[in-house]
Amino acid sequence: MLSTAPSRDFHHHEPYKPPLLPEHLTSDADAVQKLVVMAMQLHGCHVSYYPVDHGTAYNFHVTGTYQQVMLTRGLILKDCPIQVGLLSEFS
Repeated sequence: MLSTAPSRDFHHHEPYKPPLLPEHLTSDADAVQKLVVMAMQLHGCHVSYYPVDHGTAYNFHVTGTYQQVMLTRGLILKDCPIQVGLLSEFS
């Protein structure tokens, strides 16, 4: 017997569509995508990423063997289109 409780009803919802990035961030997103694909092809790792801070930064997750992960990490840090400047003051 099927329940008539609303919690068990199946409702069709539209699939989740992430919000579109502003135009000035779209080129960065395309460049990050190309970089990730190139890194995976060159070093045989799996790289997943997602935008944070409203598309102004990215988090990367790299899996594979140690040597390939370290090479991929270096490539992403060096060639990522979004660079974070580190400020340090020395007296």
